[in-house]
Amino acid sequence: MRTRLIQRSGNEAGSYYVEHFWLPFVGPTMLLLWQRLCEYALAGSDVTLEQLHRELGIGRDRVAHSLERLQSFGLLELQGNDVLVKSAIGNLSESRVERLVPRLREAHQRDWPTAEDYKAERAAAPA
Repeated sequence: MRTRLIQRSGNEAGSYYVEHFWLPFVGPTMLLLWQRLCEYALAGSDVTLEQLHRELGIGRDRVAHSLERLQSFGLLELQGNDVLVKSAIGNLSESRVERLVPRLREAHQRDWPTAEDYKAERAAAPA
């Protein structure tokens, strides 16, 4: 597979935000696979499913399943023999934030304002 990186604004695959707040929703296998694919794409390197399976120490079926999940989250597109990997993901939706364990939910609410917070700030700002 030829990997290509699609630059996207947001939270990079290896960021604190992704590793703490997205991890509970995407799972460790998908996160690790996404990070590895971003590395390959950034280097402009080709990769095979066999390489990914062996490098990550996970079964071939888990690699295939995680590739499907990456597609469902919009982080990966397959076009023929090309794998287009998006470099970043946006912030969690409010409904996902509410589903975080209390420690992470509180940290998210404290440190990462939501779109609703920005709207409230603008509405409260003097004209």
